[in-house]
Amino acid sequence: MELFVTLDPSLLSRFRAQPILKSCRLGRTTSQIEQGILFDSEDLALQKRGISVTVIRKGKRVVEVIRRGDGKAAAQNRSTDRLEIAPAPLPELPQIALQPRFRYRLTRSFCLIGGNHWQAEMHIERGDLWPTPDREGPATAFCQISFHLLQGHGAPLAALLRALAETLPLRLTSGQAWDAAHDALRPGARKAVKAKPPPLPPDCANRQALRLIGRAGLAHLLANQACLLDNGDPEAVHQARVALRRLRSALSLFKPLLNDPESEAVRGELRWMQQCLGAARDNDVLLADIILPLERLYHGEPGYAALIGEIGRRRQEARSAMREQLKTPRFTQCLLRLACWIEEVGHDHPLRDMPLRSLALATLTRRYRQVRKRMMHFHALDETARHACRIEVKKLRYALDFFSGVLADGRSQKFSAQLAALQDRLGRLNDIATARHSLQQIVLSSGQAELGWAAGQIAGWHQHRVADLLDQAWEGWHAMEKLPPFWIK
Repeated sequence: MELFVTLDPSLLSRFRAQPILKSCRLGRTTSQIEQGILFDSEDLALQKRGISVTVIRKGKRVVEVIRRGDGKAAAQNRSTDRLEIAPAPLPELPQIALQPRFRYRLTRSFCLIGGNHWQAEMHIERGDLWPTPDREGPATAFCQISFHLLQGHGAPLAALLRALAETLPLRLTSGQAWDAAHDALRPGARKAVKAKPPPLPPDCANRQALRLIGRAGLAHLLANQACLLDNGDPEAVHQARVALRRLRSALSLFKPLLNDPESEAVRGELRWMQQCLGAARDNDVLLADIILPLERLYHGEPGYAALIGEIGRRRQEARSAMREQLKTPRFTQCLLRLACWIEEVGHDHPLRDMPLRSLALATLTRRYRQVRKRMMHFHALDETARHACRIEVKKLRYALDFFSGVLADGRSQKFSAQLAALQDRLGRLNDIATARHSLQQIVLSSGQAELGWAAGQIAGWHQHRVADLLDQAWEGWHAMEKLPPFWIK
């Protein structure tokens, strides 16, 4: 297990002085100073792939180091003592022209920490960054701390970090090469990141699959964390909620392995994190998908501008509340608990080494039947039942996404595309129902006649679309039924 946290550099001395950390130290701390230049393309193509290319001065030697997304590093001596000369393009990415992005000078500190039956390495990187000569800007400080478990289970290490997070504003990160430095040098520049399918090998076992799916979900969540904290970008909010839903779906998929109290506690923490993002996301959807698309029709209508202003105010309040919750110790502790759980869960369960394929086939069959049962009476469903139906469709889609590497069937792509289209239509129906309730609350709390007029006009316009959306969803389901479930022989 490996965990990465960032910290305000000005608080590093307080971090080192924490009694709980000092009590865990084993032996002396060693340090070394390093300086160099990080290279990337103008659009940071390497960083997006989790790759870094740095040219480092070590004494009288100049070394070029390439770190790839899998954590492996390759180093080679350079024939020049000049740091500024760009390396040759990477063999696997020859089209990317590398150029200096920033200079740095940092101190790397290393020590062992541990206790009864566990031991870990702790690396502290505290550095200063400067833009390269053609990029203006003052020096910027950053600090990243990594913990690599050497022996024992990860629970004591996670407990240590959770205790430290009670008194210091630690933030769990993905640990991608130089992400902390990029965040420090370019605050607010991070963009929302979409989910990537977990890399499950065909012969994957149950516990291995759960760990890989969990790691992918946590990485997706952490990749959007900086953007959430910087500006609450609506797409980052959406992607973070998707990451949490996928993680919660994974807990549901592997329920036979998760009959322990810690798994139940993690399920509750995921639910709490999703609630932290809920109001911000609901207001984003209300404004962007319900109100603003009708501006051409209702611009100038009584109350329309006031309605936009009121939703904008509520949206900003929800976003501020969300960011405050994300900065609390509880949020960091939730992430630490999740990271530890992913590595430790199911290690002694009797089903851990069973082939995943059996569980995948049984799960997909059960979930497909649940969707089919609900869709058979689709037109008779009320809004609540349609929402439940959408959740079942979403669960089936996530399961297909997770298990695609194990099933290795060319028909899965077409089936997933039809399922995604059905989920999208059900999602639009749910957005309309949610928006109607939100608009009703706004009108009742404001008491303004003009605002109520505008809200009624908009709610009525969208309600008129419901019949067509119902027919489209029904037709989409019939199209999907023509594709037999490819995993059932």
